[in-house]
Amino acid sequence: YIVEHALPFQSAGRKHRGVVSNPRAHRRIERFLRTIPQLSVIGDFHSHTMWGYNRAASRPSDTDLEGMTKENVYVIVSINDRLREVAWSYNDDGSLSGTTDDHYFRLTAYTMTASGEPRRTTILCPYAIGFDASRALRAIK
Repeated sequence: YIVEHALPFQSAGRKHRGVVSNPRAHRRIERFLRTIPQLSVIGDFHSHTMWGYNRAASRPSDTDLEGMTKENVYVIVSINDRLREVAWSYNDDGSLSGTTDDHYFRLTAYTMTASGEPRRTTILCPYAIGFDASRALRAIK
């Protein structure tokens, strides 16, 4: 997948420890996005945030897994308090992470296998770490 645009919209109600799905709002937004021919929906992205001293996970929750289909890609942005400054870089697990201001971010992408299991997918984002091709190739391996 090549992601050129990520459009934020909210079709779920937020709670302290999760969200409440609103399928009607989600369908309405998907119908609207289908009317823009130069765009196609290939999945979604959402955040997992720190709660008190509990650090945000970068893996899909049970609720996330319920809504995932094998045709799409899902990006989870885990957001935690920054403990120290960390340069943006690729991680061994295919994710991308770094700090900005007071937060530590980790972007992790998933797809679903034919058997319905989540599979982590490598993220390549030259805008975050630079356009050094050798670094990008090392991230894929």
